[in-house]
Amino acid sequence: MMIDTVGVCFPISPTRKHLYSWVGTPKIFPDGTRKERYIQNVALETGARVDFEYYPVYGTYNEPCLKIWLSLPKALFGENVSIIESDEELQMSIDSTNEHLSTLSWLPDVDLLQGFLYRLDCAYNHFVGDRLPDYIEAFFHLEFPRRDTKPYYPHQGVQFYSKVSTTSFYDKYAESRLPQAKGILRH
Repeated sequence: MMIDTVGVCFPISPTRKHLYSWVGTPKIFPDGTRKERYIQNVALETGARVDFEYYPVYGTYNEPCLKIWLSLPKALFGENVSIIESDEELQMSIDSTNEHLSTLSWLPDVDLLQGFLYRLDCAYNHFVGDRLPDYIEAFFHLEFPRRDTKPYYPHQGVQFYSKVSTTSFYDKYAESRLPQAKGILRH
């Protein structure tokens, strides 16, 4: 198990009191549909950013949707060059995040383990050293069936994109600027 970012959704509605400090901004979908939306974010003690998005009515389900997503390694380690590699690390990152979320007066009581998983970024670090630019250049020349090839963080990587999933390869050092990321091709 190599995990980075996770996103969970809860079919719950924060109260108006909860939403007082949130920013209300509509989301406009590709078909022109506008949905009422509220956004908020917070930084954990480790520096990890937790993003929140709330829709009073979401999609065709006509139910509320409170989305929460964050980088679990950043919540646990304070950086996301490392990745979650064990059940123990996964549980520790979720527990510490839940503990922090429970202190937020503007958030209803939530437990990340009880949400519906809607995003899971699996990751792997390939140490390729000085050959990293060669790997990225080679990936730009590959074709991935039923996916579009496009740059990822311009000049830092490549993505194979579809509407359902995306596979990315990029220079972790160029993205993070952390010394321990030099020579790492993040997949």
